[in-house]
Amino acid sequence: MNTTTVIQISKEDLYDFLSEINKQQLTSKRVERYLTVDEVIKLTGKVRSTLWSWEHKGYLVPSRLGKEIRYLESDVLRLMGRKEDHNEF
Repeated sequence: MNTTTVIQISKEDLYDFLSEINKQQLTSKRVERYLTVDEVIKLTGKVRSTLWSWEHKGYLVPSRLGKEIRYLESDVLRLMGRKEDHNEF
């Protein structure tokens, strides 16, 4: 059994509604940054071998572009939060 519902809305209300959704989407978007190995070392206070270990344990997954290695900033920050919460590393 199919039923149809009709809702009437003014152009102004529809415009206001869509404008509000658009504002929420714009403010919720976060530009993701990729960090170099040196930036991660500086941010975490760790050494390269620790980053290598985290990679091989699956804690931190790098992105590679040729010889360049980059880490998502959000992954590094999440890992640092987990480290502080649980002392896993």
